[in-house]
Amino acid sequence: MRKILLSLLIIAVVASVAAVGISGAWFSDTETSADNTFTAGTLDLKIADNNEGWNDGEPVTASWQSPAGWAPGETFTTGTISLYNVGSIDINYLFTTFYDYTCTGNDLGQVIEVVEYWEYIPEYDWIQNIGPTDGQNLETLVGDKTAPLTLRELVDASWEGDTTWIDYCTGDGYDIVPDGTPAIPVGGTYQVYLVLKLMETAENQYQGASCSFNIEFEGVQDAASQKH
Repeated sequence: MRKILLSLLIIAVVASVAAVGISGAWFSDTETSADNTFTAGTLDLKIADNNEGWNDGEPVTASWQSPAGWAPGETFTTGTISLYNVGSIDINYLFTTFYDYTCTGNDLGQVIEVVEYWEYIPEYDWIQNIGPTDGQNLETLVGDKTAPLTLRELVDASWEGDTTWIDYCTGDGYDIVPDGTPAIPVGGTYQVYLVLKLMETAENQYQGASCSFNIEFEGVQDAASQKH
């Protein structure tokens, strides 16, 4: 009988110790957040003109061409070049650079007047950049800074990296554009075209002459990030 009682006492002590050992247990549940991924956004442009569809990485060609038999005193409107922001980041600034100017015969660009310079800024409006209009008057900012503005003056005065030089910079560079309006927001389309005139001062030595150039459009997130 004593042995039985002693055994029961030992069992009771062990049970008591076990109970003490689990006295800190509480109900719990576990959930998991998996596959946490971080991906940078994209800044990506496509380009098109009046007779070519959207290209990405390939240039459009002959977007601006003079009409056949262009004679002194005649004015024409170029085709429109369009830029579409297909990325996931707003393009706050758009820098336009004319380069690789060449001419055959006499320099025809010196007798071609830039009568109008139109840009469409998405989420804002069209802006005209020649004369006392709603944009920046390039006649007073480039070349000899007097009217008329010639095509050669426009090409030679391309933006080259001075952050105070905003004549070829769309975006917050325009005082008239509300602060914070990007040059090309995500999903937005920018457009540009010119109105050109072969000046009456184009005398006989300009017959058959020609000129050409390329245009580079560079969209950037901010003015300091451009590559020039």
